[in-house]
Amino acid sequence: MKRMLFACVLVIAGSLVHAVVAQAKKPISRQGLVNAVKIFFDAVKEDKYDVMKNNYAPDYSFTGPDGKTTTGEERISLIKQQGGSNFLGVSDLNYRIYGDAAVVTGIAASKTASGGTNQSRFIQVWVMQGSNLRLVASQLTRLE
Repeated sequence: MKRMLFACVLVIAGSLVHAVVAQAKKPISRQGLVNAVKIFFDAVKEDKYDVMKNNYAPDYSFTGPDGKTTTGEERISLIKQQGGSNFLGVSDLNYRIYGDAAVVTGIAASKTASGGTNQSRFIQVWVMQGSNLRLVASQLTRLE
């Protein structure tokens, strides 16, 4: 009886470990990535800082056109200080998925203080953390 109980416990424990490992290594689906990127950029456009922050991984880093890096908290603080993101939208999106990581590239347009428009090429790195996609790094380069 003890052997049978021990065997059952081992089977259950093995199943739980397998489920946890499978969840941790969940691959990213294209549609899931497209949705996450849309939610993120909609939040940036609408200055929804809580949604932006929720998309950032705890160790998120942003590299700006000047080469300076900031954390997610610093990035949101800077956007607030300038009175909002001035973000207009994105185009030329390209999605590449590598298991539980993905790279998104494209062109972002934003308003300038003088009423003009800036365009920047961007790259984002997304990873699956548990069951959520999180943005871990992004970088902008202004287009001249």
